[in-house]
Amino acid sequence: MPRHRWVKLWTQETIAGTTFRELEPAERAVWFGFLCLAGDSLVPGTICASPGVAFTEDQLAKMLAVPLPLLLTARTKMREAGMISLSGGLIQVCNWEHYQVDYSRVEKYRQKRELESNQGESSWGGRREGAGRKRQLQSSVTASGETVSTEETRRRREEEEKNSSRCLSADINFGDFCKLYEGEIGPITGMIGDRLKELSDEYPVRWFEEAVKIAGANGKRKLAYVEGVLKNYRADGFEVEETEEPNGQDAIARLRAAHPDAFTRGD
Repeated sequence: MPRHRWVKLWTQETIAGTTFRELEPAERAVWFGFLCLAGDSLVPGTICASPGVAFTEDQLAKMLAVPLPLLLTARTKMREAGMISLSGGLIQVCNWEHYQVDYSRVEKYRQKRELESNQGESSWGGRREGAGRKRQLQSSVTASGETVSTEETRRRREEEEKNSSRCLSADINFGDFCKLYEGEIGPITGMIGDRLKELSDEYPVRWFEEAVKIAGANGKRKLAYVEGVLKNYRADGFEVEETEEPNGQDAIARLRAAHPDAFTRGD
């Protein structure tokens, strides 16, 4: 698998989340270095010299140009905060597959756009390549040897673009869920991050936003409690008056009457 030339950095989640809350400025530099090493790794998300072979602590300190004591302190804090996990010296960035967009898909799309742009900017060469591309679209051949029409080729391309848009939309929803959870409930650990990803695929952001507000207003800062509210929304319908204060007592009373199961759920 090719090394990644870039990694995705979530802006608001980084500033308002665990990174800034748990780590000192110098330790954050180690975290960002870990992200780069995890992306540059032959095993994306895992910091290693080669598959199954870990860097030594001295090697990591030299690669990141930081003192060894700083590296060790930052690594300990990251592990305790659920940002990384350690196994046999290998450092795994938690929730890597959720936070990082599919690199191969995005890079392939970027290269395709660059190629199309270069073809459009060239003159004679561009016209020749355009004519060749037109002939190719008129009678394209799939990997299985099946000949498809121009219309079928266009339909498949549109479907690929729709799938790409859905993936990017899912990433945005997951980011909103993480921001809302950390702002009202608490830090995101590995298991909580996995569950938030599942919930972001299942429920609208608006529902989740109201659910965490209810959990916070009732002092029930538990993901299980938030899930209970979401299930009641699905069963009974979601309805919130826009003129109400989100944390007002009238709103809480109304929601308590509409969703008794969520408010009687224990810790």
